[in-house]
Amino acid sequence: MTKAIEVKQLKFKYKDSKDLTLENIDLSVSENEILGIVGPNGAGKSTFISILEGLRSDYTGEVHILGFDMKKEAPLAQREMGALFQSSGYLDNLTVKESLELFSQMYTSTISPTEALKQMNAQDLLTRKVKNLSGGQKQKFGIALSLLNQPKLLFLDEPTTGLDPDARLHLWKIIKRLRGKTTTIICSHYLDEVAYLCDRVCFIYDGKVYATDTPEGLIKQSNAPTRIEFDCSDLDAVIKEDSNSLTKNTIHHITGERYFISTAQPDSTLSTLYTHKALVTNIDIKKPTLNDAYYKITGESMEGVI
Repeated sequence: MTKAIEVKQLKFKYKDSKDLTLENIDLSVSENEILGIVGPNGAGKSTFISILEGLRSDYTGEVHILGFDMKKEAPLAQREMGALFQSSGYLDNLTVKESLELFSQMYTSTISPTEALKQMNAQDLLTRKVKNLSGGQKQKFGIALSLLNQPKLLFLDEPTTGLDPDARLHLWKIIKRLRGKTTTIICSHYLDEVAYLCDRVCFIYDGKVYATDTPEGLIKQSNAPTRIEFDCSDLDAVIKEDSNSLTKNTIHHITGERYFISTAQPDSTLSTLYTHKALVTNIDIKKPTLNDAYYKITGESMEGVI
């Protein structure tokens, strides 16, 4: 399969720093794949993306984008890129159509403003002024703008930050439609977002890539435990009868008659609990998430980074 991105032994250090910001990064991204890059603030994501976009060349190692060597041919690769950024440089007093027409002059070949907005189901925004757009509408406009040159590689930086839940879900559906049309790199703090949208996810922390796999593969690789919550009217009786598999050290009290068990072998634990239907009720299974996998693999939590 053709590779849109090939990174080998990438290293980068800022001039005023003693430590490497990026260390020995290897990454390969296939054509038309959607890859999520996740990590807390300071993990090295922004620096890594700026190198992939050709905005920095003071690194060691190899970076090839769309077949171009980014140390020598970055402008050629950039012609085939599109990007949505967290902070915009839009001219608020222009209409959406005027803005799209203005930005299209930066490229030798573009689609029309109407065609770009059609991909976002947002043709109704053509005559609206940018300053009057809602958060969700502005994100649609931003993605439409990034698609003007029909890029072979698209960068989406925090595409749903600041959106309400309904607008966020709607934008997810729109991004899903890009699958198979362009290679897409999504940077996001929302791990449920990358789990839903991405073919593969790259865990980055402290300047290193710790793992890259499908969301399901990362969860499996991490051995993150399943949390099983249940009500029990007589815990001592249950433990006494199944002392080989259940102990007070493995069962944790929540409140009242509510308890939980964290286990890497949920099937075995559930089988044991189900044998005590008279005493054990209201069983709730909480499977490990991508956030749990990130913590298990990197040792760093993604909670609270927004």
